[in-house]
Amino acid sequence: MKKTALRIAALLLAAGSLQADTIVQTHEIVTHGPGNSDNKSVDTWSFDEFNTLGGALTLNSVQIIFSTQAWDGYIGTDNDGANGASGTVSFNLYNALTSGKTLVNSSGSEAWANQYIRRATTFNLAADDLDGAGYQEGGTDWDSFSGPTEGNADTASANIFIHDALKSFYQGTGTFNMSATSYQQLNAIIGGYSEVQASSQLAKGSVTIIYDYIPEPATASMSILVLIAGFWIRRRFID
Repeated sequence: MKKTALRIAALLLAAGSLQADTIVQTHEIVTHGPGNSDNKSVDTWSFDEFNTLGGALTLNSVQIIFSTQAWDGYIGTDNDGANGASGTVSFNLYNALTSGKTLVNSSGSEAWANQYIRRATTFNLAADDLDGAGYQEGGTDWDSFSGPTEGNADTASANIFIHDALKSFYQGTGTFNMSATSYQQLNAIIGGYSEVQASSQLAKGSVTIIYDYIPEPATASMSILVLIAGFWIRRRFID
């Protein structure tokens, strides 16, 4: 009885393994300076389409995961005015994903228009402390803001499933292109007569596409295994 149960369990486990599998492709967006809105950074690469092997495989779903990290950067502000000054300074990173295939998600909307990371703070600067004209570090009329280290980078991550009615667009025997376009803005909105020095952030990320598929004929394989299990039970308890 125990051996029969173990055999049946093993067969059912094998059948389950035939039901679904995945193909995972990942592209790493290497560390780069994202540039600005007039000079954007563009990374383009190729992914493989899903090959059905002549109908032997059935595509169940297409999942896309897009993540971005931003770190480093510096903004320093020195007030040269006779009155105090205050305002907001911020790092703003925009990253957009485009594809040679559709990116319409399961909700029916276009995904990945922008992935946005923002880090901001408020400066409150005293009046000029007579440290001289132009940008001067130190004193009560100066402040600075730095981005995080790479190990503590600000992140944005999300994933979508392509709409079921459109997943067939990913089927084929060739490749298709995807692109990540990024740029950043460093904002220092300070009143008075402020001098600013700044350095850009760095960014990186990754894009992963996952094809979840069913080997065919999985249903037939399961039926055969169930019949075999039934035969063993019958042999054990009836014969």
